[in-house]
Amino acid sequence: MDNFKTPEEFCRFLWHCYLEQRDMRDLKEVADERLTVIGTGSHEISRNRAEFLEAMDRELEKWDGVFLIEDEWYQATEIRENLYSVIGELKAKENAEDRIIYDFSFRFSVLVEKKEGNWFLLQIHQSMPDVSQGDDEFFPHRLIEQENRIFQEKLTEKTRELEMTNRRFLYELRHDELTGLLKRYCLEEMVEKSMKECGQGTLLMIDIDDFKKVNDTFGHPMGDKVLVALGECLRKNFSQDLAGRIGGDEFILYLACDGKSQETLRDKLSRLREDWDGVIGKLKLSFPVTFSVGVAHYPSDGDNYRVLWPVADKALYEAKKSGKDKVCFASES
Repeated sequence: MDNFKTPEEFCRFLWHCYLEQRDMRDLKEVADERLTVIGTGSHEISRNRAEFLEAMDRELEKWDGVFLIEDEWYQATEIRENLYSVIGELKAKENAEDRIIYDFSFRFSVLVEKKEGNWFLLQIHQSMPDVSQGDDEFFPHRLIEQENRIFQEKLTEKTRELEMTNRRFLYELRHDELTGLLKRYCLEEMVEKSMKECGQGTLLMIDIDDFKKVNDTFGHPMGDKVLVALGECLRKNFSQDLAGRIGGDEFILYLACDGKSQETLRDKLSRLREDWDGVIGKLKLSFPVTFSVGVAHYPSDGDNYRVLWPVADKALYEAKKSGKDKVCFASES
């Protein structure tokens, strides 16, 4: 490698040898023992000549294409006698006809030394020009802003996902998995709150008559369908009121700010029974399924949920005792 007069000529030879001829033998011959290389890829780093030679061998095994250099420039600076720093830029494209051709450009900085009339390569550093950095920028502000926007978008998306997960978790925590109605503790909490906000209300205990017979006759999957059906009927007919399942086939309704009009309440329960009969009819059971209701008023029958609930439950017991499929008011029991 003694036929190059200038470091620029030597560097030009190296890049043409590497990209166009794909002949690694000359590169290996000029690689100094002190050679270090940093490429554009995160994996492209060689700390010594041995690592560089291994990297060249791997590259030849994995890819056998060649490039055409379309534009290039080189500029050398003498650091001391026979030691030069050369910077430059290359623009090239893949030389192929059987696939999509891609082009690229990169900048480089190399350190070369001439010893005993021969040139040797001491260091290679490559970088890719950032096309997103404007000519008026001395620092890639636009790129950073873009990355910040991408990060903010991802953060917003992740926050939205977490909020949805949190809402779903809270919903499942507060609602019965089978019917979608409020769970016992949540129902009690909301009834107590409603009692504080409004000075009167009505609590209804609802229980499916002979529900065990449904499970024993048709199995628990059918029993679940019956429970779901009652929950749907309660939501439909008492959409503005609090509805919960407190266990098994027991349900509670709380009608906030509701007075003591038995006639109005019986009309609502009559419509509930009509919907219930229609839904149960679609299940095609071999016997009718009914429900009983116990009713207690706030505050005359109890001044808080814990007191009112047993009163309504006692009224429910009286409704079942009197023949089932009945409505019994605590004031009458």
